[in-house]
Amino acid sequence: MEPYVLPARLRLGVPALLLPFLAACGGGGGGTAFAPGPQLSQVAAGPYHMLAARADGTVWAWGSNAFGELGDGTTTDHPAPVQVPGLTGVVGVSAAGGDLVRVGGPATPATGISLALKSDGTLWAWGFNQLAELGDGSMADRHGPVAVAGLANVVTMSAGPQHGLAVTGNGTAWAWGDNSSGELGDGTQVNRAQPVKVAGLSGVVGVKALGGSFADAMLSMALKNDGTVWLWGAVDGLLPGSSASQVSSPVQVAGLSGVTAIEGFQGQALALKGNGTLWAWGGNLQGGTLAQPTPITGLGKVARMAGNAAVLTDGTTWTWSWNPDGTQAVPVQVAGLSGGLQIASGGSTTVVLDGGGHAWSWGDNTYGQLGTGAPLAQPTPRPTNLGPAVQVSARGADNLAVLTDGGLWAWGGQVYSTTGAPGSVPVRIGSTPGLAAAANGSDHLLALVAGNVLAQGSNVFGELGNGSTTDSPATLVPVSGLPAVKAVAAAEWFSLALGLDGSVWSWGYGGEGTLGTGANPLAQTTPVRVPGLPPVQALAAAGGMTGSIEGLEHTLALAADGTVWGWGQNLQGQLGDGTTTLRWTPVQTAGLTGVTALAAGPFHSLAVLQDGTVWAWGDNASGELGNGTTSRQVVPAPVPGLANIVAVACGGWSDGYGATRVHSLALDATGHVWAWGSNRYGQLGDGTFQDRLSPVQVPGLSGVTAVAAGSCHSVAVTASGVWTWGADYYGQLGLGRTLGTSSPVKAY
Repeated sequence: MEPYVLPARLRLGVPALLLPFLAACGGGGGGTAFAPGPQLSQVAAGPYHMLAARADGTVWAWGSNAFGELGDGTTTDHPAPVQVPGLTGVVGVSAAGGDLVRVGGPATPATGISLALKSDGTLWAWGFNQLAELGDGSMADRHGPVAVAGLANVVTMSAGPQHGLAVTGNGTAWAWGDNSSGELGDGTQVNRAQPVKVAGLSGVVGVKALGGSFADAMLSMALKNDGTVWLWGAVDGLLPGSSASQVSSPVQVAGLSGVTAIEGFQGQALALKGNGTLWAWGGNLQGGTLAQPTPITGLGKVARMAGNAAVLTDGTTWTWSWNPDGTQAVPVQVAGLSGGLQIASGGSTTVVLDGGGHAWSWGDNTYGQLGTGAPLAQPTPRPTNLGPAVQVSARGADNLAVLTDGGLWAWGGQVYSTTGAPGSVPVRIGSTPGLAAAANGSDHLLALVAGNVLAQGSNVFGELGNGSTTDSPATLVPVSGLPAVKAVAAAEWFSLALGLDGSVWSWGYGGEGTLGTGANPLAQTTPVRVPGLPPVQALAAAGGMTGSIEGLEHTLALAADGTVWGWGQNLQGQLGDGTTTLRWTPVQTAGLTGVTALAAGPFHSLAVLQDGTVWAWGDNASGELGNGTTSRQVVPAPVPGLANIVAVACGGWSDGYGATRVHSLALDATGHVWAWGSNRYGQLGDGTFQDRLSPVQVPGLSGVTAVAAGSCHSVAVTASGVWTWGADYYGQLGLGRTLGTSSPVKAY
């Protein structure tokens, strides 16, 4: 459950929710961006489901839905967010739930209650209602929003597992639902199906409805505008100087003042004071009890808190626990999170809303309550999937994500090597307004902004294109001398740009014919035009899969007339010109016309024709040509068994001593993925580690819109998010771990 904060903070807007447009660059593959959602203004966490309110007034929900708590008219769980229909103008949300055991009936593992506050002051509820928790005058579960009866001018509210609380504009508090512990505060223990006024309270600015599993003791908290805290219901151990276990009317917590926010967590009460200190009292899970409000030590100035976690005024997030002797353990910082604006906790699940409008969650995920799209528990923060990612490519073990706010995110091996941060979850590495696309080489990246190219990273061979060989590890620098650009590509130590006029430009390492200009400078520090090409519509560059420069770098260009041209290394016939001769300038690939898409791997190449067939050429040691053999092919030949293909991707690596592991992917028009070649790390996604000399369909995937292949992992995008499989040594699967998989797993 989310903590109460003052109404002005509750309605504080944040920058737009802009989820990653994945561009894990290199190796081929691609797609078209979907529009992301608008601003995210608040998140709420129950134990088994979560809610998010966007600044456009819509509400989104995910996780358990056994009683309709997601509000979509069904009782089907959703591991990725779905919109709650029929709600507009929402400014706040609250979520709660618990464990229910039906007497004389089957056990139900999870209940859920949801509340939404609209800008007109009305309150809406849905989900579990067998104790009248929804306040609509009934005890019937609701699978969609219904109005809480008799309330107007509501300014804040709180959902509990068995009761609800609300505050109206005149400072009065209202309660409904179960009252077996006196938690409604009306001086009785009579359940109420509609809101009743809490007795003897005025000047209320915040409330919290608390409790645990079904039939557990329930508690209510209130914060008054004078900074005092009041409790009623199951107050055992929570009222200093009192031995009462239950009270049915509000009682002030002695010795506590200057409070600006309240919270409760697993039998313990929390209060945040105006000076940024956090105070706790009552019991804890280790059996300890704090008889008086006591400050949580080891924290800086706290801005928000929920459960056993807090966001400090510097935007960092911290958690703490309790030792077996009941004493407080030293707080620890949550790695990989910054700029926190709001925090909510459902007990075993926590979610933080950051300054970029992104929701990050971690903890239990049995019912998909993390919103990541797959029911995998996460020990580290993961972004909640509140929008589709659509464009993917992969370079070695590295990935990039482009956000529409110009944010650039990365994960995989390069993140760890350059920042020291864990590479298994995305981290924000920069921000450039208007960023449209990005591409990464082994140690540098390119960014496309309004037709201009920027570069960052290593510059040993001039791959940043700014006229120098000086590295720029933390700043994007402009690439000089380019026309208006529509696409970029990056390989190990060189870079490429495709102009709006169809011209191709290259810079960086000039050995092995990489630049395609006929020259071989060690370091070409500014872009040069690749000669001898007809107007080009797409590029594919390979390279950067070993510790050696030699043997891997080649580039393919798809001309506007459907022909293919190539240059660079050709040891395995990967240029497809019928030879194995290195080419310093572009040559036409033999026998191909009507090509619509292409991909370049470390030793082989793929092309898609207008008729939906796939053609392959180059090395075939791993079966990457898909023709049932391991024989090299120096001119293009069709891949048997494939039809209606729309996109291809090449991946692979070499250890520099002759051993190679190379694989291929194809996406068909029905949204299914096919794979062949090396499968040592499960990169074919067929649930085995057996190499395939012919294409096999990747099971469990449908509705795919884009594919990409890294050195030994693969990526696919569906409307619901991104799926990854294969090796995960550097966190390249984006799963918050480093454990590979031979079947697709939802990463976002």
